[in-house]
Amino acid sequence: MEKQFNKGAHVVYDIHLHICFVTKYRKKVLTTNMIKDMREIIEKVLTAKRCSLEEFEGEPDHVHILIQLHPDNNISQLISSLKSATSRIIRRKYAQEINQFYWGKALVMA
Repeated sequence: MEKQFNKGAHVVYDIHLHICFVTKYRKKVLTTNMIKDMREIIEKVLTAKRCSLEEFEGEPDHVHILIQLHPDNNISQLISSLKSATSRIIRRKYAQEINQFYWGKALVMA
């Protein structure tokens, strides 16, 4: 099996990132619906950044993400976009469930 590389105008690349997002204090907050919504949010952000989601798995206290990265992206800005978008939308949609685990304004992602 031959390895497939992505090609651009002046570049050949195959960049992968393995990311693990953990809930604050490692509390088991994430439900299956939250994890499904997180996947959709992450796919939208990555599509806008010309990246693709290779794999996604979630558990109640963390999610693993494998990303095919486009070389035009700054890794720290991409991670920041992913964290802020997922946290903002999940906290808004599932406020009652999250507030059972955290005080005040809950934060899903640490």
